[in-house]
Amino acid sequence: MNYTLRQNPHSYYIPQEYMYEFATEFEYIQCPWSYLPRERVEIRAGNYPNKATRIFIDDLKIGERVVLLYKGLKKSIYAEVVSDPIYDLERDVYARKISHYLWKNKINPENYNPIVRKIRVIKELDFTLKRQQTMCRILNRDIIRSIEA
Repeated sequence: MNYTLRQNPHSYYIPQEYMYEFATEFEYIQCPWSYLPRERVEIRAGNYPNKATRIFIDDLKIGERVVLLYKGLKKSIYAEVVSDPIYDLERDVYARKISHYLWKNKINPENYNPIVRKIRVIKELDFTLKRQQTMCRILNRDIIRSIEA
């Protein structure tokens, strides 16, 4: 199964280039909405704020492939999921990359601890897919073939 997953925590105005570098450098993807404190508590309790979160936590399996999408970038990442959800990532991993943007928005980096999964980057793509939901399956076989080529 192939999925798309947008990585744009809009509430924190973190530049998409930083989110892209975070995925390629540290090889983690973030669960939709889990970067917000209230939603993170709800997700941990098994109450998912939306379908994308449920797919990330329950449906996405180790070995499945995802295309990571970044708003405004004309590139994306094709990766394989290699872990179950990780609920407590070492906080300084995030702080090293994006703490400036968190402080700028009056958010303590220690409070930014989204649920993540470890990935293995297969390749960086020089294109993106338009108009995708936060997280959804890729059903178009032509798109799958062009990604896997």
